[in-house]
Formats: sequence, C-alpha cells, structure tokens
Amino acid sequence: MQYKLLIPIIVVSFLIGQVSLVTFKKVSEEELKKSYTTRAKSDDKFASILGSLKSEELVLSWGKAQNTRIGISDLVTAYHRNYHKKESLRLNFEKLSDSIKVLAPAINQPPVDAKLEFSQKEGRIKEFSLPQNGRRLNIEKSTAQIARGLAEGKLSVPLVIDEIEPQTTSASIEKLGITTLLGHGESDFKGSSSSRIHNIKTGAAKFYGLLLKPGEEFSFNSTLGEVDGKAGYLHELVVKNGKLIPEFGGGICQVSTTLFRAATAAG
Repeated sequence: MQYKLLIPIIVVSFLIGQVSLVTFKKVSEEELKKSYTTRAKSDDKFASILGSLKSEELVLSWGKAQNTRIGISDLVTAYHRNYHKKESLRLNFEKLSDSIKVLAPAINQPPVDAKLEFSQKEGRIKEFSLPQNGRRLNIEKSTAQIARGLAEGKLSVPLVIDEIEPQTTSASIEKLGITTLLGHGESDFKGSSSSRIHNIKTGAAKFYGLLLKPGEEFSFNSTLGEVDGKAGYLHELVVKNGKLIPEFGGGICQVSTTLFRAATAAG
C-alpha cells in the first residue's frame, strides 16, 4: 500500500476552527514515491511521515496578532524499538500539547450571564444584556486530533473547542417568577465633584442587574471587589481618622448607603 503526504506546513487557526493547509511541497513523482511510500506497518508509516516533516514547521496562529512557529523536529523523539531492534521516530505528545497551549489565552473566554433589570410597567424581570456562551480550547483532545491528522495525512484537522454555558440564560429568566418590586433606595449626590461622581457610577455598576438566589448570602465588599486605579477608580477625598485625605474610590459610601436603604425597604 502506498501512502502519500503533502503537509509540509500546518497552520492551527481558531478563526476557522481547524488546521489548514498553507502551502504544498513541490516534489517530482519520483521523489514522492521515494520519500512517502512504505509497505511496513502503520507505526512505521507514521515514523516515515514524521521523518519527512522534520525540517518543516508547525505554525500556531490566532487571528493576525499571534503567530508562533515550532519546528517539527522539536516535536519528534527518536526511540529504539525492542521488537525489531530498529531506531524509529515518534511524536512527543507532551511537546505538541505545550505548543497548542499558546493559543489558549487568546481562545478561552468565560461565559457571560444574562444581566437583569426589573420592569415596573411589565411586572417582570427583563434582560438588558444577553447571555453569552464561553469557550475553552480542549488541549488534550486537540493534541490527539492533530496527531491523528498527521498520521492519516489529512490536510485539515478541526480543533476541539468546548462551549461553556452561562448560569443565567434567557430561558432561566422566565422561570424565576419575579413579579413584585420589594423595595428601592435613593440618595442624592448633587454638587459632588466629577471624580466622586465617576467613582459612584463605577461602583454602582458592579451591582446593576445582580440576581440573588433564594437563601443566597450577599456581601457588599465581595461584590464590589478591589477599589483601586486598576478597577477604574479615581482619587477623591475620604474621611479617615477624622481627616480628609485623597484615596481611590472616594464616594463609594454613597453606593453602600443607597443599597442599604433598598435592602431595608425590602424587609
């Protein structure tokens, strides 16, 4: 049986979700027969394939920004076959897996829950931000897929991308049965500086549309998270030890006060 291989360069691209052929190796029919023909067992065929690719490259790319080249020779390991006393080649799955991992940060995306707001007019919870499924590159299965594709001489091999569903979806919203506004809180910050108003808006956004399940414990500080420049807060005066000093997030107390009023009104 003859085996022909025409995969000198492979590109792994998430944009199309598969491994795609970039260029074909130009060889004569005589060279093709000499290099890619074997009558041995399947593992000998794979060793022959790996040997023919040793001078080529595996190109891992994500869009136009990320491009990593790995020499096939770096993914191939020589070993001694005891049963027929010959040196052979095999694919190093650990190295191939490590090479594929460079794509994970660009591909992986956490799911986004549906954001909710209450409509007094309609008497129900409404979506104002649709849920989004997340995705995760399955390193183990993608490694096996690419290795199998190489062994079979395929020109394209699909990557394995796992889909992650959000906890709160459009379907689950209607099942909540929320029909009544329990309470609301208001506070006035007229005359506040622009930086204080900015901090209030930034902090309040953390709580907008938050859904609490029956019996779930709520923590203001945990939901608010870090209050610093990285979180988008500005310096503003706060009262500390009886003195006014500038700190990140000045004005956050306005958010906690308003939230406390709503919780108190809800009973």
